[in-house]
Amino acid sequence: MANFLSPKIGAREIAAASLLGALAALWEIIPGPPFDIPFPIYTNISWDLTGIPMMISLMFYGFVPGVYTTLIGCSIIFLRGNLFGGVLKLLAELATLLGFALLKRNIVLKSIL
Repeated sequence: MANFLSPKIGAREIAAASLLGALAALWEIIPGPPFDIPFPIYTNISWDLTGIPMMISLMFYGFVPGVYTTLIGCSIIFLRGNLFGGVLKLLAELATLLGFALLKRNIVLKSIL
């Protein structure tokens, strides 16, 4: 369990997380329907593709590079001046990553069964 919380990350993981974070930030910048689909009931919420590089980083390189990718991808929202939206996006993506990481390590399934 200690390895899950404080793993060693090498240069390859940092480089991959940085590139995937840049891709997530790029998809956050680009407006329009292929990258930003408005939610039908409440149009201020939208589905976007920024979570895909974050999940790829989590699955291929581990939890810490996934968090690093999430921080880079969500930082563009903070740079545009939307503090509240950035915090909510960061919390949503981190909750998704944490839930998937726990499922991946069978922690959730062991506690349910």
